[in-house]
Amino acid sequence: MNAGDWNNPAPATTMTVLEQYKAKLAERIRPWRDFFTGFGLPPSGETKARIQQNVAYFQGNYAALTLLVLGFSILTSPFVAISLLILAGMYFYLYIHRKEPLVIGDRTIEDREKNIIMIVASVVLLLGSGAPGVLLWCATVSALIIVSHGALHIPSCDDLFSQPVLANPAPAIV
Repeated sequence: MNAGDWNNPAPATTMTVLEQYKAKLAERIRPWRDFFTGFGLPPSGETKARIQQNVAYFQGNYAALTLLVLGFSILTSPFVAISLLILAGMYFYLYIHRKEPLVIGDRTIEDREKNIIMIVASVVLLLGSGAPGVLLWCATVSALIIVSHGALHIPSCDDLFSQPVLANPAPAIV
């Protein structure tokens, strides 16, 4: 590595973005021992406040569980998994591996046309594989887990003072 390379860092790649997200998620995850202990019915009228407090405090844990539900659903839906692998291969070949322009017959395909082709292929493959149903199932299961845990988990004193309840908590997945 040359001395000049330090002054001009490479633009963020997909892997560095994923690594940054993983680090942020790991920072937000509370101890799983706290997550799985201390359950009880909320007093009358306090369910919404308890859910808001638990979502703000355990948002990293909820994001991790949502990713697990998503991974499980993709692995148990072979058509969706195969479609995602095909799409990943197509994107890798056309945007990363292939350095020269794409030529079909005598015609050179421009970047704009290539993008349109990939969007259409993505929509057709994902709709044909049943991906919207899988995503709806993931969203429903994740919401059920988050709301039920948020309503039934009794916040400890540490939870009360370690992080304020935000009116609009930041989304768990950035």
